Amino acid sequence: MTNNIIVVKQLPIIEERLRELKADIESRTSAAMSMECTEDTVKEVKKIRAELNKECKEYEDQRKAVKKAVIAPYEAFEDVYKECVTIPFKKADSELKSKISAVEEGLKEQKKEKLIRFAEELKASYSLDWLNINRVLPTITLSASESSLIEKVSEKLDSINTAVKFIDDPEVFAEYKKSLDPIQAQLIVANRRKEIEEAKAQAERKVQQEEVKQEAAKKVEALAPPKVEEKPTVSERKFVTSFTIKGTLAQIKALKAYIKDNNIEIVGGK
Repeated sequence: MTNNIIVVKQLPIIEERLRELKADIESRTSAAMSMECTEDTVKEVKKIRAELNKECKEYEDQRKAVKKAVIAPYEAFEDVYKECVTIPFKKADSELKSKISAVEEGLKEQKKEKLIRFAEELKASYSLDWLNINRVLPTITLSASESSLIEKVSEKLDSINTAVKFIDDPEVFAEYKKSLDPIQAQLIVANRRKEIEEAKAQAERKVQQEEVKQEAAKKVEALAPPKVEEKPTVSERKFVTSFTIKGTLAQIKALKAYIKDNNIEIVGGK
């Protein structure tokens, strides 16, 4: 029981005559808004606007002062309240929470140790040396009984032991050890083998395509006309000689024609 330690003896009393003031303000602001603003009256309109804004600011200053006066006592009370009530309660709650957590964590750790001992013995009986026992431990809570936790571990290890007996493919077994899911392990291996087969088939198709290309190239080469090898012209050495001939005019003309036809150069003559 708090025994009404905190009570309000007297509410703040604010004296105000705003309702009386409203009619006067509305009358003057309405008159100002009905004014026609022209080149001749703009100065007067600006003057009235400034006066209204000044008066409004004075009222705002009064309102803020009233608010501050009303809030100040509560803020002072709130500081005292936090020091005397909030802080002690929160400190106690924090320390008690730490003590409770320490005890509960200790109880859960005891449950876990017993569960691990049971799981390790059952694991050894199934010859599952490769299995990390933490993978089969359920979430341990204070509300969970030791018998229910042991039952969950037993069911998990029984399931693993049964699955291992039916897996005779080393590759599937390797994948099963990663996931502890026999169906997933079989799918992974099947997909991987399918990809390998597809890759081999693709490589074989490339080899066959290359062989077809080479065979086609050989046929084209066989049908093409043979290439004639042109032997490079070897320039023979030229000699200069002179001699005197004796014969008939016809013979001399025939010899000269022979010399021209064979591109023999006549040096010093015509």
